[in-house]
Amino acid sequence: MGTSMEALLRFILQMTIARPVATLYLPGEDRTSMSRRGETMIVVADDDRAVTQLVSQVLHQAGYLVMPAYTGEEAYRYIKRPDCVGLILDLRMPEISGAELLMLMASEGINLPVIVIAGFPDFDEDELRQFPNVRRFFHRPFLPEDILAAVRDVMPPPSGGISGGSNQPCLY
Repeated sequence: MGTSMEALLRFILQMTIARPVATLYLPGEDRTSMSRRGETMIVVADDDRAVTQLVSQVLHQAGYLVMPAYTGEEAYRYIKRPDCVGLILDLRMPEISGAELLMLMASEGINLPVIVIAGFPDFDEDELRQFPNVRRFFHRPFLPEDILAAVRDVMPPPSGGISGGSNQPCLY
């Protein structure tokens, strides 16, 4: 990603942070069993850490428990968990691409609502429509509030009906 896009994302992130993250987990820590009993989570899968952190922070401030994934393989592990209720997915990622992850989900009957974020202009929305769980498409750059509106539209509300800031951890 170019430096101007990174600078824009850093600026947006700084402007949207209203409170610190309740719990910060270090890269490499086992995050597979960290959500608390009864909580549900949304997986944010993007190999671009700035985008993942921006989207995760916006969702966290809205009360969602967020599990970031930086590879398709990591996202695949998380979406199979029973507490996962949705996926925000970049199409181009290492190990397993977003398109391959959608195919795996379809073959295994994983019917989570998916919001796709594409960083390249030539992706085929019609091709993605073959996956009924893909509910929204976004091109980069996008506005964080548009992602939040889409999440509120197609995914369950945060655990416990929380809206606004949260005491729940943002798992990144």
